[in-house]
Amino acid sequence: MAAFQRKPIIGFYFENLLADAEDAQGGKPLEWELESNKAAEVVRGGSVDLLAETISRLLSPNGFRKMRRHQKIAYPEAPIPGSTAKKAVDIITRPTFNG
Repeated sequence: MAAFQRKPIIGFYFENLLADAEDAQGGKPLEWELESNKAAEVVRGGSVDLLAETISRLLSPNGFRKMRRHQKIAYPEAPIPGSTAKKAVDIITRPTFNG
């Protein structure tokens, strides 16, 4: 929801947790949709200094501008609350024909 609200988003990854997540995916690199769409930034390695620097930059007057632009492109409008659940129910309850 933060991308729809045009808020700065930071993923903070520790290498050991990242490695565990990648192992769980069969060694595939972890792909975060928000990062792929440039709607968020990721700080890897658990560096609190880099995290502080990233927060400071994103909260500066022009630091969030590019991320906000990407958020508007990738996430133009928030979904209506309950719309995803309704789609799932519609699919589950859809009649099937064995013809």
